[in-house]
Amino acid sequence: DAPLDARAQILLFVGRGPAVADNLPVGRAHELVAIAPGGGATRSVVPADASWTPTDGVAQYELAMQVAPSARTELGPTQLPQDAMGTATGTLGRVRVVTNPPGAKVYLLVGFGEARIDDLAASEAHELLIAREGAAPARVLVGPSDWRDGPGGKRLAELDVPARRPVAP
Repeated sequence: DAPLDARAQILLFVGRGPAVADNLPVGRAHELVAIAPGGGATRSVVPADASWTPTDGVAQYELAMQVAPSARTELGPTQLPQDAMGTATGTLGRVRVVTNPPGAKVYLLVGFGEARIDDLAASEAHELLIAREGAAPARVLVGPSDWRDGPGGKRLAELDVPARRPVAP
């Protein structure tokens, strides 16, 4: 396996549009990626200074994402503003993503190179995408058997990422 470089993007599957990304810190920027069935991807950023609307007692942000169909799925570079990530307010919110076409897969960018993702249910399977420049995204599943006991009673999963694969023409 090739080492994972610091620019590799790690994305967590949220659901198929319309989808909801829960427990996101309000006051921080968040990037989401939508991938159309059959190929094609688009990115969108919820800015750090976004206006969240109270909905059912939870801060919510509505995001519409249009995905142009394509024979290739290249995720491209991040659009997160490194100099404007913001500061968490202490409130958690949710982003509701409506996709066109409906049913597009929605992912949340959770880190670069290595990522620590807290509060995932160890009893469920979780899908990650690893996106590297010049390579097709690699899909990685974290299943119940991948978890082990860690310090302080926390459950941890550490994964090996598949080696770099070239983008298909």
